Amino acid sequence: MGSTTGPRGPVRRLAVGAVAFLAAASLITACGSGDGDSAGGSGRTADAKGVDDGATLTMWTRAATRPQSEALVKAYNASHKNKIELTVVPTDDYQAKVGAAAGSHDLPDLFASDVVFVPNYTTSRLFADLTQRIDALPFAASLAQSHIKAGTYKGRKYVVPHTLDLSVLFYNKDLYRKAKLDPEKPPATLADWDRQARAVDALGNGVDGTFFGGNCGGCGVFTWWPSIWAGGAEVLNKEGTGANLDSATAKKVYDTYRGWVKDDIVAPGARDETGATWTGVFPKGKVGVMPMPSTTLG
Repeated sequence: MGSTTGPRGPVRRLAVGAVAFLAAASLITACGSGDGDSAGGSGRTADAKGVDDGATLTMWTRAATRPQSEALVKAYNASHKNKIELTVVPTDDYQAKVGAAAGSHDLPDLFASDVVFVPNYTTSRLFADLTQRIDALPFAASLAQSHIKAGTYKGRKYVVPHTLDLSVLFYNKDLYRKAKLDPEKPPATLADWDRQARAVDALGNGVDGTFFGGNCGGCGVFTWWPSIWAGGAEVLNKEGTGANLDSATAKKVYDTYRGWVKDDIVAPGARDETGATWTGVFPKGKVGVMPMPSTTLG
């Protein structure tokens, strides 16, 4: 966490206590133009306990991580004098908004980020240095080290984890039973997924086989790539300099998705889904099986 200056006014006092709380959950990051080792305007050195004096801190998050961010902010605000004001930004607009704010020196005090963008942010010096504060946490060694590594630049640490996310398949056991499928045998292959989704879709009455974010590049990567890996293929060469997205395995994934759309077994809205409401479809209980982040229902 760090302090920031800009058109909004004076340096805000730093709530390092938020690090200790929010670190328990992928990547909430603090931005700032100053040295991250002072406790805001007080000039005092902040430790892992932080400064909790009633300051108001602004935070941005993507729509994709809204539920987790809201839960964390609610719990933090209930247990601290400091308060965090959360702004949820449409996922596809997020990177442009962060870039524009960085250019105008008007970033929020905190912002969550997809871990893949963090090295670019650290090298651009958008974050405050959190090294001493992270190292002072009694559970520092238990933090997701992949996120810590991604946010380390020239030996200094700039981020803490916010949300750990995995790409998984969720399936509805009740709908499986109605479709005469074994509710204890979810899809183990792409062919299983295809067959089971079609069986559930055949129930009709507003029930659909599957769903995906059809107008969301990030959603596509988050779901297609794991299917390619599960099929034994790679999406990049070993050097990371060339794509293998035209492999036979990859083409099978695309053909399967295309077949779902062609045969109308996808829930309405998939073609236009930008990711903003992607994860809200399955909990309604009308979709048989679909890919989502593992934190969606957790």
